[in-house]
Amino acid sequence: MKKLHGEHNEVLCSKLLSEGTHRDWVITTAFYSAIHFIDHKLFPLEHDNDVFDSIDDISKYMRSPSRHVARKELVALYLPDQISNYDFLDKNCRNARYIDYNVNDRKANVAFQRLGQIKKKCTLEETN
Repeated sequence: MKKLHGEHNEVLCSKLLSEGTHRDWVITTAFYSAIHFIDHKLFPLEHDNDVFDSIDDISKYMRSPSRHVARKELVALYLPDQISNYDFLDKNCRNARYIDYNVNDRKANVAFQRLGQIKKKCTLEETN
């Protein structure tokens, strides 16, 4: 289900990118697509001799202030080669949503490329 949700958001991300409008939402949909692909890859997750089925479950266990903080820690731990992609999307999404919605084409394209890298790691390597 998470993979399908990620793909659903990715379709909108791609559409917005090709239209060249609402680049702030290109970044936002890229970030939320990435979240779903990451959750698809990670869960169920065996961590500290327990199995967690969702980010909600493990964030409570970790006593994390938010699911985003918990997910970032899990990406760093279990998908370390994707932490820079995750950080880029997270920071730029927050900036686009809360500080400055004016996003240039280059940054929107980079966001879509980074989403692609996360998707590849989280969906195409499922047998590893």
